[in-house]
Amino acid sequence: MKRTALCATVLCCAAAALLLWSCNTPAPTYAPSEQTATIGVSGGSITLEDNGGYTVTLTFPYGALAADTEVTLRSVGTAPAGPFRDVLYPGLEIEPQDLLLEYPARLEIQCPVTTDMQSGSMILCRWTDTLMAPLDEMEVNPGGPQIWGSIYLLGRYGSATPTTEEMRAQMDAWSQDTAFSDTSSFQMRRSAGDCPPDGYGWQGFKTRVSGMLAWETAFKALGSPSGDKGAADARAILEDMVTNGIMEFSTLAPPFNPCGSYIRAALRYENAAALLGVDNAVVDEMRENNYGLIDQCKVTFTYRKDIQSSYKEEKDGGETYQRTTSGYVAVNCSVSYWDLSDGKDSCDIGGQGAGEYSDTSERKYHNVENDEVTTDISENWTYTCKGSAYFDEDELVFKASFTIVGTGTSHTKLCDTREDVPCHEFDDTKSSRDTFSGIPLTSGYTIQDYRVTDDPALGTISIVEQITSADPYQPENPDPDGPCY
Repeated sequence: MKRTALCATVLCCAAAALLLWSCNTPAPTYAPSEQTATIGVSGGSITLEDNGGYTVTLTFPYGALAADTEVTLRSVGTAPAGPFRDVLYPGLEIEPQDLLLEYPARLEIQCPVTTDMQSGSMILCRWTDTLMAPLDEMEVNPGGPQIWGSIYLLGRYGSATPTTEEMRAQMDAWSQDTAFSDTSSFQMRRSAGDCPPDGYGWQGFKTRVSGMLAWETAFKALGSPSGDKGAADARAILEDMVTNGIMEFSTLAPPFNPCGSYIRAALRYENAAALLGVDNAVVDEMRENNYGLIDQCKVTFTYRKDIQSSYKEEKDGGETYQRTTSGYVAVNCSVSYWDLSDGKDSCDIGGQGAGEYSDTSERKYHNVENDEVTTDISENWTYTCKGSAYFDEDELVFKASFTIVGTGTSHTKLCDTREDVPCHEFDDTKSSRDTFSGIPLTSGYTIQDYRVTDDPALGTISIVEQITSADPYQPENPDPDGPCY
């Protein structure tokens, strides 16, 4: 099977039913139900209100999916056996199963008011019948009662409030299998030439690492010798996961265009290595390589401002006055869209540019000496661009809020033939600061277009501000026939 742009054939949460569990509650049984919605590149949400009184919502940000995709939430209604007792929610299947996301989606479970949810409750990805990985960025509201977290792949998930003994059993299971490359279903995928490589790509790597960090935190919260022992075991498993993940990733040749899944994967592995204190030389090498990727994969837009004006006045007696100005500002700004892979609502903008400005005026007197006064001003500017970009879900376009800060040097030459003195010249420094909000990053978008033609009091004026060029954002993997990362 040929891989799609999102490595959609990856097997995650392999061959297991999704369970949603909770303590001290018998497992209910009720009629199955499902809800399907088409979600595209622009993102969106799908909500299932099942027959047991639970509401499950899955929200996709912009770019999580590479194309229109039918997403189904299915409540199975009957709970199979699982590693945690007292099953509350019979089960939920999220399809298309095994689909990897370029950006994390938010999975939220709203339970009936009678649910005994506790601060230690979790949502987990079920990899096998015994291996469970708690979600990233998980939060619990026992009074809701509701719980939510971030997922990086579609498949089967669960929720539970594990006991200390069940947590210990998880450590025993994870210590025996951290790479998952020996599971029969995974080997079947690999033998067929499908994605992913060892480790299920960066989405699987992120899911496992985040899950083990959550287990470590849960053990520490126990505040007991047993909890300290569990936290130490979780840390040891984490170190194995990260070391193996880095080794597997390092064996993969980067694609011709690394600005899709590859850069996101590279940044994930670097962050995990730094977090767990991997050898500094290894982290430094990864960071140096990633700096090159970041520079290569920046998406740019250009802010430009052009100014022109002319004015001429003739007075009685032959005196004339005329003035012309011209100038421009051009700033190339870069957008680091991969920041969104961390679940952020916005991504950083940075850049720099230059500008020039000239102002020339001349006043002539109709007298015997034909006196005149002239002023010439020339300015050179440097600019920086800082801000953030975000996706407008209503208008389906990326927008930017940014500030252009300028520093300029000015040279003025003033000459007056009425005075028997040399021309006066002096230099000065100037600064400027312009802030823009909600500007669509669309090539040719006009921020301001102010024009006056032959006005008796103003003359002719043209001030135009535009986004003159903007690279389109492409969330899909730019190397669809290459390996997954």
